[in-house]
Amino acid sequence: VQNGLFPAEGVPTGNVEFAARFIPSRQVGGDLYDVFETDDGGVAMVLGDVSGKGLSAALLMGVVQGAVRTSSDSGLAVRHEYAAERLNHLLCMKTARERFVSLFWCYLNQEGTRLSYINAGHLPALLVRERFGRPDVWRLEQGGGPVLGVLPEVMYKQAEVEIKPGDVLVVFSDG
Repeated sequence: VQNGLFPAEGVPTGNVEFAARFIPSRQVGGDLYDVFETDDGGVAMVLGDVSGKGLSAALLMGVVQGAVRTSSDSGLAVRHEYAAERLNHLLCMKTARERFVSLFWCYLNQEGTRLSYINAGHLPALLVRERFGRPDVWRLEQGGGPVLGVLPEVMYKQAEVEIKPGDVLVVFSDG
């Protein structure tokens, strides 16, 4: 059931190619990832890690994934920040204090030229691009806030980065 929530690898989404690998420590786990087209023709991508292991983490992962999908309409900064704040508030009200979620949530615009992102306490994503014939790695650390589900009144800040043809976004979890 959990594997059915993840997108099929190799299926093109908009102008994005993606690859993913998920290996839970038990039968199920709290890691989540998703890639899907938004209403405005862009692409939303999310990778997160629910604290804990097993069935309870996997159930919360499903809730988070559903909330992300239902609130990912156009990727506009004001909506993205508000959606992260609402998700945080929901998790604060509905989960135990020891349950929290780190999340990297981003949008690639329809033209594929701008990536907007919020990092909610997750490991920073890496943007790899060629520069002078060598890979140049940028840590995407500008936008975001703390993990979701701990501080109910926190605000999240979206950051943006220009995307060039051939760039590779690496998003990963320790889970």
